Amino acid sequence: MSAVNSLTSALVSGSTTGTSASDGVAMGKEDFLKLLVAQLKNQDPLNPQDPTQFTAQLAQFSQLEQSIETNKNLSNLSGMSTDVEQMSALSLIGKPVTVAAENFDLNGTDAPPVLGYRLDSNAADVKVSVLNSSGVAVDTLEASSVAAGDHMIEWDGKDADGNALPAGHYFLSVMAQDNTGASQTATALVKTAVSGIDLDASGSQVVTANGTYAMNQVKRAGG
Repeated sequence: MSAVNSLTSALVSGSTTGTSASDGVAMGKEDFLKLLVAQLKNQDPLNPQDPTQFTAQLAQFSQLEQSIETNKNLSNLSGMSTDVEQMSALSLIGKPVTVAAENFDLNGTDAPPVLGYRLDSNAADVKVSVLNSSGVAVDTLEASSVAAGDHMIEWDGKDADGNALPAGHYFLSVMAQDNTGASQTATALVKTAVSGIDLDASGSQVVTANGTYAMNQVKRAGG
């Protein structure tokens, strides 16, 4: 019985580490079966293995095999999910997208992005500000609504005095309060057009004239 337990432990190790008997570390299921059969052939006929224990070991082996197959299937699904994400990302090229992001760029040639915010619930007051790379407010935008949902604001890319802002990195600050003055959750939104896609091991990213954003930041595609 102890020998079979040892073989089962070796198989578990092989299924989790991906090694094989040839590596000198663990064995696969074929090695397990061969050794198990050899053990049964060479057991003492006057003191055979308890059939109840043997049945339990076979049931355990069956569960192990199912677990190995499940892990393989999950790995395949993960790969398919990555492929689907990449195909979805490629389909966004040339289309406008709205991303959940506080940062954006002005490049001096393309139109400034449409800015906005998302409220999880109705608010009493919403303040929207554009900050420069030093965190200094350069413009204050009028909130279009205090109702729950997504709200966009057409922005001209100018500061509070009406001067065109220079190219550079900027931030969007959104602060919302309820009627008691308590802070509410508000998400900054940036709407811009996708000009390309970066595909790498860390995940797909959409490239726009106003910055590069992860696919999971994209909240809406289209107008």
